Formats: sequence, C-alpha cells, structure tokens
Amino acid sequence: MLSSQDYSAISTSSEKNAQVTRALVTCGVIAGPLYIAVGLVQMLTRPGFDITRHSLSLLSNGDLGWIQIANFLVAGLLVIAGAAGMRRFEWQPRRNLGPIAYRSLWLRHDRGRSLRR
Repeated sequence: MLSSQDYSAISTSSEKNAQVTRALVTCGVIAGPLYIAVGLVQMLTRPGFDITRHSLSLLSNGDLGWIQIANFLVAGLLVIAGAAGMRRFEWQPRRNLGPIAYRSLWLRHDRGRSLRR
C-alpha cells in the first residue's frame, strides 16, 4: 500500500516531467521567430544584402557568416528540443481527440473529392 509520502513523490515527479515537457515544447515554439529575428537584424546591418535577390542562408558567407551559422545551429537544436517535447507529450483523450477527428474528417473529404474526379 502506498503512503502519503509516496503519493507526494509521484505528484512531484509528474509535475517535474510536465515542466520539462513544457520547456522543451517552448524551445520548439521559439526556434522559428528567433531564426527570423536574427536573420532580419543581419539583413538590415549587412551592406549589399538585398532580400529580393538573396536568400537568408547567403548570410552565412563572408566575414560575419559565423553569426548565421550559429543561428542555424541554435535554431536546429531548438527544433530538435521541441520535437522531443512533442514526443513526451502525454496522450489525453479529451485534449487529443479534436485534432484526430479533424484529420479523419479531412481525409474523408479529400478521398471523396478524389473519387468524384
């Protein structure tokens, strides 16, 4: 039989897991805006860079290219952390049923449309 100390240890452990999962998912959310923000700052400060002619990845060339390379690495690590957080996300039927139902309805709609062609 579990004592009250055991129950408190279990709830503390699950709260810690939830905090870690939340932090990992937050990393994934931050990755895109951080990548764009660093790219925009570089774009505005680099002479000769024109976004209408150059892609953002070209900022990795030249003397200040290490900034964009570091931006790639940090954004990539944040995306991987976000994926790990999504993997740790617990299955909760009430919370997860909506997206599943939406996907299944979309697939049915798409199949029906392709059969009519």
